[in-house]
Order: sequence, then C-alpha cells, then structure tokens
Amino acid sequence: KEQKLSVDRATGLFEVGVDGADKVRMDVVRKHVGTEGRTMGEVKDDIAEECKVSHREAERWLTVAERDGTIEKVADGINRAKRIIRLREGA
Repeated sequence: KEQKLSVDRATGLFEVGVDGADKVRMDVVRKHVGTEGRTMGEVKDDIAEECKVSHREAERWLTVAERDGTIEKVADGINRAKRIIRLREGA
C-alpha cells in the first residue's frame, strides 16, 4: 500500500495517509508506544480510547508504523516468549 505523509493544518503534526484511507496519527503512536516498550494490547487500548477508534483501526496504525520503521517488535526482557513494541532507535 502506498503511504503519503501530510500535515494536519489544525495541529501542525505530520500524519500518514494510506491509500486514501483514514490518516494514521503517528504522533499518537509514538506517544503511546514509547522507548521502553509496551504490549500491543496496552498500546491498542490507549490509542483506541484517546482517538475514539476501534481496536482494529489502532492495530492498523501500528502495522503502518512498523512497516515504515517507526516502531519495532522485540522480545520482552523478562519473558522471552512475550513480544513488546517500542520506538525504533533513531525514528
């Protein structure tokens, strides 16, 4: 899918549009993922609540952010079988 970066004129924040679909709020993704890492469920819950979108839509935002290199999935330091997401260094 093609991604287009645009500026939300109301907020001045950059957003990613995917094939003309609703924009992905990358500022919200970055805020809720953070550098320490959180579970996908925690992040989806927070994004869905803040932006009043479905969990499916929040998951799509995270998929876009992972595809463009903003976030990454890594093994949890305590429970290696558990995956967490965090901001990719330098993103």
